[in-house]
Amino acid sequence: MISEKSTKQELLNEYKRLLEEAKSQKITVPADAKGMNTKNTKADILNAIRAIQNALLDSKTVSVSSNPAPAPPVPVTPEKNEPTKTTAPAVTKEEDIELILLKQEIKDEIAALDAAKALKKKELAELLEIEQELTKFVTMINSSKNDNLTQEQAHAEQKAKQEADAKESLETCETENQEELDDAKEALEQVKADIEEKKQALAESRAVETEQYTYDKTKKQKTEDDAWADDSAKREEAIAEIERVTADLQAEIDSKAQLVAELTAKIDEIPSLIEKAKEEGATAKEKELGKEYGYQTNMAKKQAEVDAQSLQKQIDRLTADYNAVLAEKEAIQAKLDKAYEESNKLYMQTVQSTGGVKILNSSDKN
Repeated sequence: MISEKSTKQELLNEYKRLLEEAKSQKITVPADAKGMNTKNTKADILNAIRAIQNALLDSKTVSVSSNPAPAPPVPVTPEKNEPTKTTAPAVTKEEDIELILLKQEIKDEIAALDAAKALKKKELAELLEIEQELTKFVTMINSSKNDNLTQEQAHAEQKAKQEADAKESLETCETENQEELDDAKEALEQVKADIEEKKQALAESRAVETEQYTYDKTKKQKTEDDAWADDSAKREEAIAEIERVTADLQAEIDSKAQLVAELTAKIDEIPSLIEKAKEEGATAKEKELGKEYGYQTNMAKKQAEVDAQSLQKQIDRLTADYNAVLAEKEAIQAKLDKAYEESNKLYMQTVQSTGGVKILNSSDKN
């Protein structure tokens, strides 16, 4: 019987059956009951089923009202301890719906019983087949019992040999790995010593270069200072000459009044020109010294960077060799563990097969 507890597929099957029935009776299906599928909810499908059932009942009611003949009695199966009824009262619309649902429920129960019957037959056939296979299996195990014992002994010998070979291989591998590791450590220590030695040599070289640079700079500074002193002396002589000329001009000014303003302006510019000449000479000297010092410093930094990069590459190469040796050792250990696991698995399978034979034999004796 279809209800809210029915599955969606059961509801869809009942919906399709009612559609076919309505189509065969040429009954118009309500618009809200058309097009139900798996995308609709169970509530929508159930409402569509109710609508089609009502349409079918309405058509039956119209047919009965147009025909004055009395409706035939509905046969009802008597329950236990109840007298058989020969007549039935007039069937109402609600009772007709219940009767249709009851018939459908009976049909579903009959179908379920048929399916259960077929399932039981299938299960019986499968049990018979399993029993035959089990008999063959017992015969096969009993015939191969001695073979299993022989295989177990051979397996034990093979396992012992594998363990001995694996142990010897592991010891050899560990010895080789330890030797390679010791060599790598020794090489690493040597590299560290070389790096330290090169650092010390670099420090000493830088100290010598710094001392030489300081000496050269001091010497150059003294030379430039001497040249600057000579230039200053020449400038002072020029200034003295200018002052002498200025005195002469001043004397001439007294006699030439019209040139006073022009000569006065020239005299006022002379100190500024002297100061400017001094500043330009000092600036040129500072630029020249700064350029030489920056060039020496950059060259020393570049050489130090090249040496440090070379040492770092040596360290990285030795570290990679060490990691490769360690990875090889771990791979060999993993293979050994896998061999132990497969050997134990084969041994357990053999023991389980032997144990199964013993259980079957004891049941046969009982």
